[in-house]
Amino acid sequence: MLESGRAEEAGRRHADHYLRLAEQAETELGGPAQAEWVDRLEAEVGNLRAAARWASQQGDHELVVRLVSSLWHFWERRRYFREARLWLGASLSADRLDARVRAKALVAQAKLTGRAGDSARAAGLLEESVSLYRGLDDPAGESRARANLGWVLMVRGELERAVAECEQAHALASLADDPAVVADALNNLASALLASGKLEDAEPLFGQCLVLRRELGDEHGVVAALGNLGLLAARRGFLRRAEELLEESLLMARLVEDAWYVANICVSLGYVSWRLEETRRTSELLREGLLTAAELGELPLQADALDGFAALAASFDEAERAAILAGAAAAMRARADVPGEPPPSFRDSFRELLPDRLGPDALRRAAARGRGLAPADAVSLALGDDRVLGR
Repeated sequence: MLESGRAEEAGRRHADHYLRLAEQAETELGGPAQAEWVDRLEAEVGNLRAAARWASQQGDHELVVRLVSSLWHFWERRRYFREARLWLGASLSADRLDARVRAKALVAQAKLTGRAGDSARAAGLLEESVSLYRGLDDPAGESRARANLGWVLMVRGELERAVAECEQAHALASLADDPAVVADALNNLASALLASGKLEDAEPLFGQCLVLRRELGDEHGVVAALGNLGLLAARRGFLRRAEELLEESLLMARLVEDAWYVANICVSLGYVSWRLEETRRTSELLREGLLTAAELGELPLQADALDGFAALAASFDEAERAAILAGAAAAMRARADVPGEPPPSFRDSFRELLPDRLGPDALRRAAARGRGLAPADAVSLALGDDRVLGR
């Protein structure tokens, strides 16, 4: 019993120490020292896992939730989001938690769940978080939850509701006296407006967000702001300006080692290169974006990259391959329950082309063949492996 008591005391001290580290890191991960903190947490990841495991075994689910949710940004950037999602899921369902702790954890779990492609589940988690924060009279927390809900709704194609949620998030952020909360709200509102085609309304908001991110020293946030400004420039047809912004965003994404942003920006920059008729560069970017998205299990990004390879195939007069890849992309989007990028997109370049080249019956057969491919086989086909087609 004495040894057992000592082991429990040692476990408690260890878990409490790493909880304090995690909660200190949460703020630092959004500031100028974020790179150093990511490296520090990477060096301690074994201890962080051990602390979460011990707390879970002891039934201390609040400690698990506080530790894991504080570090969602780290889990995501270092590709540990699957295990973090499992930790949070088990503890969120296993115990009654303090309302504030639960509300924060729901936002973290929604981010990790969204990365896994389950946007419907992510929306439900965020709706619960909004309700909890509203009951707590916490404008900063409610703003973050609503901004994230707006983002998920945007991804799902529910654009009117997305804009409304993000507008409420922006209004609440003005009450929070926290520039990081304001920056998040600006980014997501501008993104929803961009997706809705309201480019002139979105542009100044992205600009304000970029200024705030730079003032905060938030390099990761700067990656997103530059990338969004690049997307906006592409939608307006300013392709060289879009290329410049996206190249800068991609360089920073590599520096901060965020695989999701690298994949996302590679695909977006691939589209700009395609519009600039830089075929080789397009193929290189799509290849990196597709492989990275596949490693992350990110279906919507894989679908966008597959559409890019379909466009390339169509341009080389490989209409059947293009139709198969387009069918595989459509199946991935259906699985993730998202509509995909609004126009302009890769799909515009072959949507009208394939029926004339293949004919309606052959097009239907090729698209059905693509829809029947497993995601891994679709990726292999896009990268040139025809064995998945039995050739």
